[in-house]
Amino acid sequence: MTGVDYKEFLLGVVFALPFTVLNSFLVVKALVPRGGEKPFKTYNRLMGRVLLKMAVSLAVLVIAGLQGEAFLLGALAGLLLQFVFYHPRIIAIFKMKGVS
Repeated sequence: MTGVDYKEFLLGVVFALPFTVLNSFLVVKALVPRGGEKPFKTYNRLMGRVLLKMAVSLAVLVIAGLQGEAFLLGALAGLLLQFVFYHPRIIAIFKMKGVS
């Protein structure tokens, strides 16, 4: 069994980080209310952005997979970094609103 190539792993993380920022921006931008827009249109826009986010993430992982296993795992870690930032904010929002 061979060891993990940490340089390739790190390059995978660095490769995925701009797409993580793009994915976060896509979702946050969809949540900004537009004047006089009905709620179902906002919901549809959000769902469209989430599907686009999934497609971008899948494309990143396919491209990373072509580079090798360590690079793929690094890219996956880079894409999952957005959850490190999402979850504390989501928990804080629920606590402010009184949602349990």
